[in-house]
Amino acid sequence: PVGLLIPPSGSLILFSLYSGGTSIAALFVAGYLPGLIWSLCCIIPAMMFTIKNKYPTEKMPSLINSLIILWRALPPLALIVIIIVGIVQGAFTATEAAGAAVFFSLILALLYRDIHVKAIPKIFVDSVVPSAICLFLVACSGVMGWVLNYASIPEMVSNFILSVSDNKIILLILINLMLLCVGTFLDLTPALIIFTPILMPIFIKLGMHPVHIGIMMVFNLCIGLITPPVGTLLFVSCSIAEIPFQKIIKPIMPMILMLIGAVFLITFVPEISLFIPRLFKLI
Repeated sequence: PVGLLIPPSGSLILFSLYSGGTSIAALFVAGYLPGLIWSLCCIIPAMMFTIKNKYPTEKMPSLINSLIILWRALPPLALIVIIIVGIVQGAFTATEAAGAAVFFSLILALLYRDIHVKAIPKIFVDSVVPSAICLFLVACSGVMGWVLNYASIPEMVSNFILSVSDNKIILLILINLMLLCVGTFLDLTPALIIFTPILMPIFIKLGMHPVHIGIMMVFNLCIGLITPPVGTLLFVSCSIAEIPFQKIIKPIMPMILMLIGAVFLITFVPEISLFIPRLFKLI
């Protein structure tokens, strides 16, 4: 899930689209610190669990081997730099950056001999189906968003939630708890598409910056990807590792609890999300 916070992130682009045009460049650079916090929330419990159960560890590679590995990794890592710098500097849009990323990745795959030239047509054909599914879901969600706006549902929900309390802290706690519950049953993409237009008026009335809202919502809903009972990424991980789903629930609970705490930290300390965008004068 940390890849959905640290750019280039499709989820942040999706939030930008349904929030009314929040700066994608600002959202991208805003994801770095929250992404680092997410990583720490996973690394610390994992280290403690490893030490407690005395799992075997591998020796650190030598300096020479480390430099060789770094050298081989530089071309793929350069892709991230090209995309982020290009978007921040205005060289290309997020959509153009996606196209550039695909082209650059294709060149790297050919150079590293991960694929053969003859396999390219089949790869293009195979990519059509998942792309069509994603576009269909986005189109249907767009229609649903129009219906919600036409029926003034966002305004009704906004007025209802704001009528619960005048206290900003209480309202933010309630909204975060609601999103945490939604994330456990609904995948990230449809949840963002459905709830972003509904909750944006509320957040704006509470005086929150759109970039801060985007990072908070994506971080919150990402937790649902590793939270039972749905936990899409949990099922994928268990399938790859050939581990029963029930066995992983207990070990992962400390991570989930730390991540929930991190959500509230990001919610009530806006500078975690806004510091870097302000540093680069993107907001």
